[in-house]
Amino acid sequence: MPEAERPTLRTLTDDECFELLATQQIGRLGVNAEHYPLIFPVNYALDQRAVVVRTHPGTKLSAADHANVTFEVDHIDPISRSGWSVLIRGLAEEVTSAHRTELIERTHATGVEPWAPGEEPKFETKGVTATNEADMKLAALPPDAWSPDSIIDMPVERSELPPLPSDPGVVFKDGAGGGQTVARKGEVTGIDQRPMSPAERLGLDETSRPKSEKCLADAIYFESRGEHVRGQMAVAQVVLNRAFSGKYPSTVCGVVYQNAHRHLACQFTFTCDGIPDVVREPDMWERAKTIAAEMLDGKLWLPEVGKATHYHAYWVRPGWVREMTKMHKLGVHTFYRPRKWGDGDDAPEWGDPEATQESAKKLVEAAKKL
Repeated sequence: MPEAERPTLRTLTDDECFELLATQQIGRLGVNAEHYPLIFPVNYALDQRAVVVRTHPGTKLSAADHANVTFEVDHIDPISRSGWSVLIRGLAEEVTSAHRTELIERTHATGVEPWAPGEEPKFETKGVTATNEADMKLAALPPDAWSPDSIIDMPVERSELPPLPSDPGVVFKDGAGGGQTVARKGEVTGIDQRPMSPAERLGLDETSRPKSEKCLADAIYFESRGEHVRGQMAVAQVVLNRAFSGKYPSTVCGVVYQNAHRHLACQFTFTCDGIPDVVREPDMWERAKTIAAEMLDGKLWLPEVGKATHYHAYWVRPGWVREMTKMHKLGVHTFYRPRKWGDGDDAPEWGDPEATQESAKKLVEAAKKL
């Protein structure tokens, strides 16, 4: 995370619990069966205040019907020694044809499936509470805060994107209003007159590109490998926004490793925390390299992140946020841009939000096939 901060233990808020639950798809369900407490790994989805799991008939999960259960989800990063845990306690109930149609349809709409083949039952919790050292009621999850496609985090192959717009002057703008604008003089290139890619703006060639791509992949992997696809893209976008800002080094590696020699006083924590940067999840490393390559090629752009140059994880409270304009919250990270730098209207942008969404979907689909 930019501007290194020492991690501390703290209790999560209601909203944070739901946001974190929406980033994962595997949890642990605790039930009492055969005179012993048992814990089962299950895949799940969210339906407003309910956690929905599904399994085939005859499993020990049948003991959960109309019983008090616990449900735990966590994510731990041993490299950065940080992480989170959400513990839910509630009454489980099997959803059957006896329930009202609207509830049955909603439960089906979550799309959750059992790992092993089979049909019913489905269970969902009622009166759910969550705890991280203290009980708290879970707030309703906003309808647009998650989707089944956003909770896959598995190895992928590089996706093939549709071509960028061929109109010689069109660049897609960021921001809530969307829209288009004409590219400034000198900012279109190539046979099809597309906007310049980050790699072209940085003057990368066959000799210099591999190093820049590696540095960008380092940032994606060590800063956000636990995030879903768009969260990883967002980190890459921040790195490039910094490179083009005129306020930071003008190379990818310069941005990522700025002040790396200063212990816990660098820009990206993984570069100066004293912990060896060892890739222990090769599949996630392949994904990071894919996103790095496509971002440098100008194929990816997240309008909601826009020209953001800073971000931090929810478990730190850096003092510099007082000088920032909040851009967007995505996964565990909140993105910002300094107020005194303006909205970044004169900063470059690239890619196509629609193509980015298509790329994210293909990354998810590729993961499902593994």
